[in-house]
Amino acid sequence: MIRPEDIKALRKIRSITTRAERFAELAHAGQVRRGTEQPYVEHCRRVARAAEVEIRRYLKGSSATKKEADRHVDDCVAAAFMHDVIEDANVTIGTVLEAGFNKAVVNLINCLTRTPNQKYDDFIADIATAWPDVKIIKICDIVDNLADEPSNAQVEKYRRALITLCNP
Repeated sequence: MIRPEDIKALRKIRSITTRAERFAELAHAGQVRRGTEQPYVEHCRRVARAAEVEIRRYLKGSSATKKEADRHVDDCVAAAFMHDVIEDANVTIGTVLEAGFNKAVVNLINCLTRTPNQKYDDFIADIATAWPDVKIIKICDIVDNLADEPSNAQVEKYRRALITLCNP
């Protein structure tokens, strides 16, 4: 749980990506990845690193200035760090906003969050029609999930998701 004093400390961190990483550390404190003793936040770090590489690659050749592209990438990396905080860490979007994250980051997190009654395949279909950044982050998330010794059912679920996300 993120406490009010944590929010106050987070707001003082100028770098949005550093703030997001710290937010994820606090939100996922005490959680471990399934089948391992690895802290959950390590998954968030891997997803954020992979997403940064892929989003930079995607933006190459775009008309964005370097400053615009860097800011966009930072927003996406921040969202990638926090992609699971709503679903898996009992955090609200209000807490994300309180911590000083901008609307672009909040919108990305909202797109990456499955609602409680939403079927997984419907969630993936929604992401498939979202911005390319959302698809990139979700693909990075799925690929990392596949590295954690998933069950056969999970492999099939992720296989269907990757087919949906990778086909126009």
